[in-house]
Amino acid sequence: MHDLTPSDPDWSGWPDEMLTSESIGGGPDFRDFLLNTLKPLIESRFPVDASNSVLFGHSFGGLFALNTMLEAPGAFANILSLSPSLWFAERRILKTLQKRLENAVKFSEKIAIYVGGREENIASESSRMTSNVEALGKIIAAQKSNFGGSDIQVLADRTHHNILGQGVTMGLEFLLSHESRKK
Repeated sequence: MHDLTPSDPDWSGWPDEMLTSESIGGGPDFRDFLLNTLKPLIESRFPVDASNSVLFGHSFGGLFALNTMLEAPGAFANILSLSPSLWFAERRILKTLQKRLENAVKFSEKIAIYVGGREENIASESSRMTSNVEALGKIIAAQKSNFGGSDIQVLADRTHHNILGQGVTMGLEFLLSHESRKK
């Protein structure tokens, strides 16, 4: 069984060395299944409004959602990422996004990214959950016009686990609200 992290050998770096190379790296296979098998199956059976499609993930799933935006731009109209594990591979996803934006890459996706304000206090120091999302927020704010809209917030009294209810509610309200386009 693999998690949702990228499988590129350069993507490594679990802060506590708790994961092994055998358990990480399932992201590309899952993305392939999601985009080439599951999504077409759902679209063939149900009326789907692609402009309201949302890819949601939490923790490694949040990293997966953001990495999917980078690796398969436009596959989903909206990205909702809660407490993304941006520390993975020495913050490589932040560096990759920064480079793409410097090269004038535009993303059509609306993105909502939330992290708990108390995550930094209880996670290992090297994971820097809250400060990594704040750093990502600064990157995106500097290139706001390169996204379909963005809402990036630290939810003060939330932790890595109790962020889910509030984060999903806020994210869907922002992403699926037509008033929030280009916000």
